Amino acid sequence: MAVCNKGAPVTEAEWLASKDPYLMMLGAPRGAFTPRKLRLFACAVSRRLWNRFDQEAIRRAVELAELVADERAPANKLQPACDAAFKSVRRREAIRAPWAAANSADPNARHAAVACATQAGMTGLRKAGVTAIFREVFGNPFRAVPLDRRWLTADVVALARSAYEERALPSGELDSVRLAVLADAVEEAGCSDVSLLDHLRGPGPHVRGCWGLDSLLGKK
Repeated sequence: MAVCNKGAPVTEAEWLASKDPYLMMLGAPRGAFTPRKLRLFACAVSRRLWNRFDQEAIRRAVELAELVADERAPANKLQPACDAAFKSVRRREAIRAPWAAANSADPNARHAAVACATQAGMTGLRKAGVTAIFREVFGNPFRAVPLDRRWLTADVVALARSAYEERALPSGELDSVRLAVLADAVEEAGCSDVSLLDHLRGPGPHVRGCWGLDSLLGKK
């Protein structure tokens, strides 16, 4: 049982029934969210607002934050990019929080992502949209899916890597057809976990940080 910021206990059933990403973030078990996951969640929300980011500095910062999340760019390059983006949105608070969460450092990642989830609605992104991305990235933090390494055949690993790399831009969405093919391959390799298979076959939205894909790739 987790405890939300007001001290009220949150059960797994209550968490799964919630439609409020703010309470879901605060009510999840401590340690459930890694800095990488929080950053990719924030970036995925930011990509839903891409057309509102008419300053190129914001888009560059989000793109760089994605690279940093996957250790494809040095983290020390992110702060200058974020400083430039902050200057470009100094008078546009409504779009500031979703982007700022992408720059969340380890100690502040949880709070920055909470800000992202709660303030995204100010820019026209409905709470249901944020919640869908939240569940896509974090799954059920109360119940981890045990990974059997026998599922990780050469075909499964190749399909998983391909599904992670190939995405539509600027939305950042992964190809649901590739994920469905991956689900078939994992099932053929012996996986019978309904939650994992159903998630990979689900309509999404699927983005980098997808909990099912991450579990197969060993990403935290």
